[in-house]
Amino acid sequence: MRARELAWQFGGLDSRLLGLPRLVQVEVTNRCDLFCRTCTRQKLPDYGDMAFDDFARIVAMLGPVDRLWLAGQGESLLHPELPRMVRLCTERGLTGTVLHTNGMHLEGRVLDELADAGLGELNVSVDGGTAVEVEYLRDGVDLARVLRNAAAFARRSSTPVALYSILNRMNHASMPLLPALAAGAGIRRIRATETVPFRDSSTERAVHDRREYQFASLPKVVRKRTLAAMRRAAQEHGVVLEMYLRWDRRRCRDPMRRLYLDARGNATPCCRIHSEALMGNVLQDGLRAVWHGTAMTQWRETLLDRAQHPRICVERCNLGVQRTR
Repeated sequence: MRARELAWQFGGLDSRLLGLPRLVQVEVTNRCDLFCRTCTRQKLPDYGDMAFDDFARIVAMLGPVDRLWLAGQGESLLHPELPRMVRLCTERGLTGTVLHTNGMHLEGRVLDELADAGLGELNVSVDGGTAVEVEYLRDGVDLARVLRNAAAFARRSSTPVALYSILNRMNHASMPLLPALAAGAGIRRIRATETVPFRDSSTERAVHDRREYQFASLPKVVRKRTLAAMRRAAQEHGVVLEMYLRWDRRRCRDPMRRLYLDARGNATPCCRIHSEALMGNVLQDGLRAVWHGTAMTQWRETLLDRAQHPRICVERCNLGVQRTR
């Protein structure tokens, strides 16, 4: 992918040199059964599911992809045809299909159908090492049920399963307990990231992700101690720990290789922007027209010059600043 990006950058910014996106995220639904305190679903204009036929149209538009995430600002398992969607991806040879779920509905018929659908990876969200943090941050979740469901899926399917956790100020002290929870459920991988720094003008500080939730706003010594303890615990319990701590960065290449599609087929540069910057609609205009279109082209070009970085990118990813780690 890097070679294509360099060809685009030094080949006259011709988007055709990028080919089609190799990383695609499709939000099959934006409905959810939880009220997570670091989620921004409440900003969405409406809620609903992507029709199966529309999903099939999008899959048919894709070229070879390295990853196809079936996730967004909703709980994917609430979509009544999700297993059928996964099977369609498998039939099309999309082996890198990844599903994110809160795990509450990963049971019964849904579990059995997903286990046999050919899913590439399953990420189950567990934000913390104790029920106190997890059930506060994800209002409506039952940690014991989630771990029980994840363990059942891991036993039933050959699909790799990981716990996906978001580090923040509230849960950082309990995060070193997470590897023990994973190992107890028969899960040998944890993926940890940080809260997205949504620093906008909203006053709903108890709902949306604000500075007081930010892991990055903790003293550096505290962050280092937390991460070191997580690594030690992972090694002790035989769990692979992957960390994605990258909100402070000088460059962003996501719009050169990645596309986010919401439940209505609207395209945005990345999942952290979502409905706030629309690049077009693939169901109306087609994937190629959107990916190579004027809006996406202009967005990419602004990312090459730090003085032109879109305000929303500077806020959401601290884009253009020096790394602090």
